[in-house]
Amino acid sequence: RPSIVSAQADGVIETVVVDPSSTVAPGAVLVRLSDTTLRNRMDVAQQEVIVAEARARQATILAFSDVKGRHELGLAEAELALKRAELTFARDLLGKTVIVAPTTGIAVYTDRRSLVGKPVVTGERIMEIANPAEVEARVDLAVPDAIALLPDSYVRIFLDADPLRPLEGRVVRPDYRARPS
Repeated sequence: RPSIVSAQADGVIETVVVDPSSTVAPGAVLVRLSDTTLRNRMDVAQQEVIVAEARARQATILAFSDVKGRHELGLAEAELALKRAELTFARDLLGKTVIVAPTTGIAVYTDRRSLVGKPVVTGERIMEIANPAEVEARVDLAVPDAIALLPDSYVRIFLDADPLRPLEGRVVRPDYRARPS
């Protein structure tokens, strides 16, 4: 049951901060998406807010002396509210270019080089954060070695990396169909 780390906005992965299989803490930066387009969009939105504020001030002054100015004031205030909303949206999107770890665990992905420069869409899986206390192993047996395994059967796995300390567990779901692998 790992935590899925996915893209929060469309973009291109600029850097992967953590190494594969490294331990991360909640809130640690994992990935940065390229923010050039979003930063420029935010800069434009800021300038549009400044222009809309100036128009609203001008319409306020004009509203005291002219009936037409009162109509312009309502439009200017609506335009200012719209530009402020666009600026808030641009800031929110820019904030989503930095992806952080949701929980403590180990960063699980294959290769940093395969991620850097990769375009991603919102919701696309980038990596997983796994709890090292909850390990699941997939065991594939050759056809001549196939044995009947029942759910909840006790198993012991000897890993090549540490053969003197086997992992113990139980069968969660056996599959009875042979498939090429």
